[in-house]
Amino acid sequence: MERRNTKMLAALAPALIAGLGALAATSMVGTAAVRLPLQVVSVAAIVALAWRGARITEREAAREEAAAAAPAVVQRIASDRRRPTFDRETGLLADWYFRLRVEEEIARAQRYGQKFTMLRLMQADGDARRIIATAARTCLRAIDLAGTVGAMTCILLPNTTRDAAVTVVDRLQELAPSASIECAECPTDGSTLAALLAEDLWAVSPPAPEEEAEAA
Repeated sequence: MERRNTKMLAALAPALIAGLGALAATSMVGTAAVRLPLQVVSVAAIVALAWRGARITEREAAREEAAAAAPAVVQRIASDRRRPTFDRETGLLADWYFRLRVEEEIARAQRYGQKFTMLRLMQADGDARRIIATAARTCLRAIDLAGTVGAMTCILLPNTTRDAAVTVVDRLQELAPSASIECAECPTDGSTLAALLAEDLWAVSPPAPEEEAEAA
């Protein structure tokens, strides 16, 4: 916060200096009829410059906060380039690399005010993983991303709302009938990696039988 305030003052300083100089100059004008409009214009210029400086400072602060908010685990795996970027079994993006790409899309969506949709596909039988992977590759656009995340296959659809993703969902369901498909729209349903992958739900373990008995 202190750093942000310092940047804000630095951005406002040129406007304040220029404005004070303009006011000082207008005060030397002889007649009030001329002096007053000049002072009004000077004050308006101060406000405009101050607003512009504040907006620039806020955008810079937002970018810094977004970079700092990236989970440490993503920063760590991003530095390890020796890992394979594709899953050997499915041919889709590997878990660690898919997570990294999702973080990049989250940052891009926040920067430009865009939306994207995440599809989470769970397989219902042993062969479904391979079928889902084939279906995912068939339905993808060039800008879409598909990867394996734990027991799931996930597809990220950039610049796509939940409603627009229905066509892709229907096509996937047709090619992989046994798959259970869930949608999450960023930022409507969440703006973090854990929320979009539903890992915040997995983190809550069901109570043990004895705990349920005690609660009753």
